[in-house]
Amino acid sequence: MPHTRATPYLAAAFTLVIILMLVVAVLGWIRVEALHTQMDHLTQRHAEKLDRMHRMRSIVRERFIRMSLIVSTDDPFLRDEYAQEFGALAREFMAARADVERLTTEPTEVALLEELRRLNALGTPIMVSVVEAGLENQQELALSVLLDQSLPKQERVMAHMDLILDTFQQAYQQALDELAQTREQTRRTFLLTAMVATLLIFIIALNVTGRIQRQQEDLLSEVEARRRTEALLRETQEGLERSVAERTAALRETTARLEDAQRIAGVGHWDWDIERGRLHWSDSIYQLFGLPRQGELASYEHFMAAVHPDDRQILQQAVDRALAGDAPYQVDHRIVRPDGEIRHVREEAEVTRDSTGQPVRMLGTVRDITADIAIQQQLWHLAHHDPLSALPNRNLFRALLDQALERTSRSGKKLAVMLCDLDGFKAINDRHGHATGDQVIIHTARRLKGAIRRSDVAARLAGDEFVVLLEDLNDAEEAVAVAGKLLKDINAPIALAAAEVSVGISIGIAVSPEHGETAETLMAGADAAMYAAKAAGKGSIRLAGD
Repeated sequence: MPHTRATPYLAAAFTLVIILMLVVAVLGWIRVEALHTQMDHLTQRHAEKLDRMHRMRSIVRERFIRMSLIVSTDDPFLRDEYAQEFGALAREFMAARADVERLTTEPTEVALLEELRRLNALGTPIMVSVVEAGLENQQELALSVLLDQSLPKQERVMAHMDLILDTFQQAYQQALDELAQTREQTRRTFLLTAMVATLLIFIIALNVTGRIQRQQEDLLSEVEARRRTEALLRETQEGLERSVAERTAALRETTARLEDAQRIAGVGHWDWDIERGRLHWSDSIYQLFGLPRQGELASYEHFMAAVHPDDRQILQQAVDRALAGDAPYQVDHRIVRPDGEIRHVREEAEVTRDSTGQPVRMLGTVRDITADIAIQQQLWHLAHHDPLSALPNRNLFRALLDQALERTSRSGKKLAVMLCDLDGFKAINDRHGHATGDQVIIHTARRLKGAIRRSDVAARLAGDEFVVLLEDLNDAEEAVAVAGKLLKDINAPIALAAAEVSVGISIGIAVSPEHGETAETLMAGADAAMYAAKAAGKGSIRLAGD
């Protein structure tokens, strides 16, 4: 009878254990599926945010290129076309930004996007003014605004977008770490529950064996149920491991996409383990430096060997300052590839320290800015040179004259400013057209440069008015002699496809310090002398004050 009474209780306890294991299995399966879904959603949102942000970076560069083209081209139809493309890119940028804002919920990321919107709001009126000035043929104004205002704003926007990308990546990595912790906690809970259930089953089996030997068939049935449950547990564990493997493969694919994005953007990253003396380069750095990914090339010595010899000291000083203090650094320098090609890069890095304040790690990026440097040089040349004659324009000539006056004040030598105005140029324009007149300006510029020394300067002020700067003179007669050579060379006929034409030249000369010691007085004196030369008859030379 005791055994009979114990049987229902043991059976009930065994049933409860089976139900517990089934519940744990179902809950474990549900939890694993939830983790899978959460990880898929997280990865998809992160990939979409990265894609939109990189598209926004690309659009910023393309809009700047369209502004540069609007400013630099003389064709009004092309300017209108570039302006339309500029507007289309602006709409595309706002759509991409709206997508990123829709996908972003973290307060820190939302604040960064709000700051990006504010920076865009500050820069948009400047870019619009550049485009409007370019469309209205105000090239000098457009170039000035582009260089002085729009370019710094763009650099600040690009830097802020880099910060947003870094923040996205850090948030994504943190979320992955949290999911990994949750997965580990789930696994531990699952194993602990299984262990408890197994222990309970073992206790019940002992009781059944000791008290109810006649119920052997029921005991075997319960053991079989336990085996099925254990198989279910193993199957669940294997599914979880497969899921982890799939997520790992997806993470590797995301990392590969990030490498591709960095390669397309001309950006590479490196990680220097200072304690172990190990340096890791991304694939983009090998490509940027023109090095094969073979052997032990990733070292600090190899990196410094690729830096241009003239730039190594400034880069080394920046690294030393970063290691000595806490501030990160940013340095623009050149690298020399194995084939001799020189590239401009921007390197940024920061140092990680241990609890004692010693540097243990340095993380950095290298971005190819060769194209940016070329654009800056091209824009500077366009802003300071006459587009037709390729001679320095009024602004550049004025700066060169101020520098020459400083040198003259130290050397005690003289300098001369010769203001030259073509005779008969208007008649050629009226008779043969502006295209022939442009050719006359080009030929005159070449003859002016050919008649003076390489150290002297010839510039075009406006229309048919030129100016020549002569340095290291002993007296005014040397300037008069050069002016006589200019008269002879300019008066020679010019053979063009349309016709053979001839122009003369009237020259006014002001010498420093006799006729002035400032740029304003010298230019005014040369201008008055030039008008006196014209009044005296074409092809005349006059000194200021004569």
